[in-house]
Amino acid sequence: MISMFGSIKGRDSGFTLVELIIVIIILGLLAVTAAPRFLTPQNVQPSLVLSELETLLTELQAKALNDTVEDNCYGLSISSNTLIRENCRTTSNAVDLKGVTIAFTSDGSPATLPLYFNSVGCLGTCGNKIEIRLDDNDSTSICVHEQGYIQKSPC
Repeated sequence: MISMFGSIKGRDSGFTLVELIIVIIILGLLAVTAAPRFLTPQNVQPSLVLSELETLLTELQAKALNDTVEDNCYGLSISSNTLIRENCRTTSNAVDLKGVTIAFTSDGSPATLPLYFNSVGCLGTCGNKIEIRLDDNDSTSICVHEQGYIQKSPC
């Protein structure tokens, strides 16, 4: 029989409470398994960290070249997976390495940190070159030459 609202007597159309609860449980299980994959930060490619590092070195070198009062006070060091920018006795975090390992070498041996640019644009004294290598890979290296030239390649 048809009631006065136009539906067939007996079973109303729609979902039962059990069906709705099952769908909610399935969506919850999908969310628990899939959400961490999309919401956790992924490791950054070393080439991106290399670009940030090259920009930081160029910026510090330009500041050292323009500063006629202070000498050897623009540089960088590393602390707990973060590169630290040193600007004349003030420090600030510059580049989060996000799991990328980094090594500073000077003529094959480990370089002492912090590294400072002098007033002519060289790191330290203008007689040594510094290589900054990420993840022990030659393709992700920055070389700061004896005269201060910064390039993305091994020394």
